[in-house]
Amino acid sequence: MVMFSATWPLPVHQLAQEFMDPNPVKVVIGSEDLAANHDVMQIVEVLDDRSRDERLLTLLGKYHKSQRYLSHHLQKFVFPISFPGKFYDFVV
Repeated sequence: MVMFSATWPLPVHQLAQEFMDPNPVKVVIGSEDLAANHDVMQIVEVLDDRSRDERLLTLLGKYHKSQRYLSHHLQKFVFPISFPGKFYDFVV
């Protein structure tokens, strides 16, 4: 299982403890002292394995054109997604 969070407040930490392995790996980029921007809305969607990849492709297709998720350093990464017989590259 993989979880992403822009911040690590206590409720997110408790949620991770509930669902993750007993010894999860935590990767911190930047400082743990950062606070979330309260003007940003986070939407959580809980999906089964069959619909997860298709939903991700839908969202990447929707927002890729508007470049809403370019990194602040404008670094380019290739995000490969593969399905049986198909392969997609998204530059983010």
